[in-house]
Amino acid sequence: MRLLKFIKAYVALKELTKQLEERGVNLEFGIENFEQRLILQKLVYILQEFGVPLNYSFNWYMHGPYSPELTSDAFSYLSILQEHGDNRVLGDLEASDLPREEINEVAKVIEKIKSETGMYGGYLVEAIATLIYIRKYVDRENAVQHVIKLKPKFSKYEEKLEKMNSVLENYI
Repeated sequence: MRLLKFIKAYVALKELTKQLEERGVNLEFGIENFEQRLILQKLVYILQEFGVPLNYSFNWYMHGPYSPELTSDAFSYLSILQEHGDNRVLGDLEASDLPREEINEVAKVIEKIKSETGMYGGYLVEAIATLIYIRKYVDRENAVQHVIKLKPKFSKYEEKLEKMNSVLENYI
């Protein structure tokens, strides 16, 4: 059951990163290094918040929303998918009912935020996921200040976070 759950997340991530690449945004997810794992976590969180039903639970952690189950699944299954080749393992699952509209919406938002802020890579998706998470618990006008309190490293990006908050206002 967990393998199928992860495969659904993997297929959604592949579609999202493909769409982002077509828009000039390169985000590589995986388990080989910290940034790849960070990107995997934050993209799954963002996809879920935009309505893609991947069914992972997230809680707050040092780098924002984090799912221990997703980490476990990624370490258990990602190497299998890569080792045996995506198409052979996934079969017809890639053609399944992916919520392409929601995935496309996420790609548009990430591309728009990147172009308006100049942020990229793990920092970009960490900031987006953190802001989305915080906005669930505080009023949106004060969300950026809460992010900065929780993550002082983002204090030098206050203006960029404000732009990000504004872009998100139009979507979620």
